[in-house]
Amino acid sequence: MPELAAYADVLGGSVRAANETFELRGQRMRRHVLTTVWRDVPVEVAVALPASVQAVAS
Repeated sequence: MPELAAYADVLGGSVRAANETFELRGQRMRRHVLTTVWRDVPVEVAVALPASVQAVAS
């Protein structure tokens, strides 16, 4: 998940992986969310990645 980590490096904030998974086209998926405040604006970037992908610690 280097792309989401790159956003976190630029915007600051933290990336969290959801505990629950869901199925999409036969693959287990997990939601990952970058939450931050950028220039006084709350920002949330959410992506769905295969559940096997580990969360980025930031």
